[in-house]
Amino acid sequence: MCWGSNSYGKLGIGNDTVAHSLYPAPVVGLSSGVAAIGTGSDHACALRSSAGVVCWGANDDGQLGNNTLTDSTSPVVTTGLASGVVTVRAGGSHSCAILSGGRLVCWGANGSGQLGDNSTTDALSPVGVHCFE
Repeated sequence: MCWGSNSYGKLGIGNDTVAHSLYPAPVVGLSSGVAAIGTGSDHACALRSSAGVVCWGANDDGQLGNNTLTDSTSPVVTTGLASGVVTVRAGGSHSCAILSGGRLVCWGANGSGQLGDNSTTDALSPVGVHCFE
C-alpha cells in the first residue's frame, strides 16, 4: 500500500491521473508477499518474497532498473534480480539491493558516483558496487 503524492505514478496504482491519495492505496500486483520496500524521491521498489525486485514511478535516470527511461505507474521487474535478493533500498533517483551472497548492486542516477561502480555514468540496470580496501 502507498499513499501521498502520485506524481510520475509513484504510488504504483496503475495510473497517474490521481494527483494524490490521503489513504493507503493498493500497489498493482502487490497485495501480498512483499518482504521489503524502499522509496526514493519519485519512485519506489519492493522485494517480493517469491519473485525478486520490482520498481515503479519516475525513471528518468534508470532508477527502475528495467533497461528503459520510461516512467511506470505500476511495478516493473528490475533486470537480473528475479531471485537471490536479501533487501532493497531506494535513494533520491537510484536504488540498491543486497544479494544473498553479500554482493551489493545499484542502478539509476550516478552523476555523483552514488552507484559505487567507479564511474559517474547512470545505469539502466543493476551494476556491481566496487569495494576498495
